[in-house]
Amino acid sequence: MAVTIGNVSDNTSQGTNSYSHNNNGDAILLFAQGTTAPTGATYNGVALTQVGTNQAHTAFGRTLNLWELHGGSLASGSNTIAVSGGANVTFGVVSFSGTNATTPFSGFVKSSVTSSTPSQAVTTTINNAYVFAHAIIQNFSSIGANTTVVSSLNGDANDKVIRSTNVVGTAGSFTLNINSTGGETAFTAVGVNPVAGVDYPITAAQGSFSLTGQVVNFRKALKLALAVGTYSLTGIEATFKLGKGIVASTGSFILTGIDVALRFGGWSPISKNSSNYTNVNKNNSIWTNED
Repeated sequence: MAVTIGNVSDNTSQGTNSYSHNNNGDAILLFAQGTTAPTGATYNGVALTQVGTNQAHTAFGRTLNLWELHGGSLASGSNTIAVSGGANVTFGVVSFSGTNATTPFSGFVKSSVTSSTPSQAVTTTINNAYVFAHAIIQNFSSIGANTTVVSSLNGDANDKVIRSTNVVGTAGSFTLNINSTGGETAFTAVGVNPVAGVDYPITAAQGSFSLTGQVVNFRKALKLALAVGTYSLTGIEATFKLGKGIVASTGSFILTGIDVALRFGGWSPISKNSSNYTNVNKNNSIWTNED
């Protein structure tokens, strides 16, 4: 599953410490800066957690920080987002859905650089993460390579929320890039993580398995193996790669409303909305049974 970027908003006027944000996700990030950075933030009365530590922009006399809220305590719909403890604060919020329930955000970094091509590298920790950052640029010129502007807070060209244009497919270092006419740029940045797939074999002599709403990756030497019984996979994403398969001597496979990607050599992913397969052998129809 991929992270989906949801609603984006800001306080529209420096020093306005609360407004209504329409959350349509399972996690939010709040990007803030002020002559004194906020020391707290709430959404619908629930406290956000600061991500990392503050970063100063010396030339502008501003300080940036980053806050997050995720999980069951995050309300949906239009609710009040508020900051406290700061002065002359500008802040904005981005909602996300499909984030990792355990670690939605990781790899926080911050920096201040003096350059006409300021950049910030972030090391993502989960495949297919986005990278998001708040940047105050002394003299913004244009956005750089592989980087997209999410918003200009309060319409200020020098105060931007930016992100990686695409997800970072393989976890590792990714660099956000900006062009300016010189001067100081300060960053706070973090990776936004998707739900991670699960690698696991399911084996039994007899019985049944029901996988509902899961993301399952079947990798080399892993398989669904059952001598007698039924597999019921409902509403899941399943990926079968070389060396994996579904095997059974007696029983049936019931896959309802799922997307199944099957790869064997140059095969392309195949989507099935509702299908039943019983005792399918290697190279018989679309299944790759490697045992």
